[in-house]
Amino acid sequence: MDRKKTIAVFLVIAFALAMAPVTPAQAAQNTVRANTAEELRNAIASNTRIILSGNTYAFASGLRISEMENLSIVGTNGTRIVTASSAAVLSISFCKDIDISNVFLGHDVTSGDSGVIQVDFSENVIFENCEISGTGFRGFAALYSTMAMSKCVIRDCTEYIGYVDNSRIELNNCVIKNNGFGNHPSSDASGLFILDDLFSTFVTFNDCEFLDNGNLFFKNENNFRYGEGFYSSGLTRVNNGSFEGNRWQSSAQTSEIIVIVDGKTIEFDVPPMIIYDRILVPLRAIFETIGASVDWDGDTLTVAATKDDTEVILTIGSVSPTINDEEVTIDQPGIVVNERTLAPLRFVAEAFGGTVVWDGAKKTAYITT
Repeated sequence: MDRKKTIAVFLVIAFALAMAPVTPAQAAQNTVRANTAEELRNAIASNTRIILSGNTYAFASGLRISEMENLSIVGTNGTRIVTASSAAVLSISFCKDIDISNVFLGHDVTSGDSGVIQVDFSENVIFENCEISGTGFRGFAALYSTMAMSKCVIRDCTEYIGYVDNSRIELNNCVIKNNGFGNHPSSDASGLFILDDLFSTFVTFNDCEFLDNGNLFFKNENNFRYGEGFYSSGLTRVNNGSFEGNRWQSSAQTSEIIVIVDGKTIEFDVPPMIIYDRILVPLRAIFETIGASVDWDGDTLTVAATKDDTEVILTIGSVSPTINDEEVTIDQPGIVVNERTLAPLRFVAEAFGGTVVWDGAKKTAYITT
């Protein structure tokens, strides 16, 4: 890929890349074998399949792959790619169709200030059956890229599991475990997943296991943090995830929150939640109870509700919905949980002119229209 492509170009295509499928490279490749770190470095080339032995490939300052297309690196049982410094173990930039499989990637040091994998301005980068040990700060970072991980293990990250900025990331059948127990000097707790840009960042976890992580939460650039029971932050999705033995920095509470509209108790298929002292409720169920019609635009992740002469529009991840084209501010963004949109209780109650009273002792909200 031409290195002279500017960041401006990537800004233009970022959304298109985000929506494109992540698939293995299909073009023909020349096959070579590499038994040492030097041989591996020298074998890096486009349209190449590199077969590694079960050795350890140690790089003083990490392995760098730049401006390559259609490159596969295939390990065997016991293959390790490591660095003894705190630099990134593997850096991929300005590349397309890169496939890394069957390798351990990690630091040979117990601390550091860089991650294991750094992917910048690259398209269709795939990791399969890899083990990523983030003792040097974080597991991976992605900037203006599309990347997928399948059947990988991400463990021992001392701060971030991942940092994602203007990228699309898919994690399929992965295990995220034992992260967040390090002592990396940071203002935030360890074991985070960072989404830096809500509207150009798409992260999907499919059938992943989250095991024995410490201080785990999902966070975006506006410091919205969500704990157990809530698995959507911005444009993040967790599908069929399992969570065992994790310590959450702050858990979303879903127990026994009751909403009564004009004397009628509302039945929800997704329960209301309390997230950082704010109550979020399923929007459609309440709006339809009060007589509003609700439409969902999956392309823009936007809810539009109308009743009489009032139109309410809320975009997932935004704290600036509109009522009859006038912008209002809410203190938590709209979120998606199990295909249901949740929004702050007071906003939902008052959007069409109603009022709400919260009884904390009974965990009950009384909405009057």
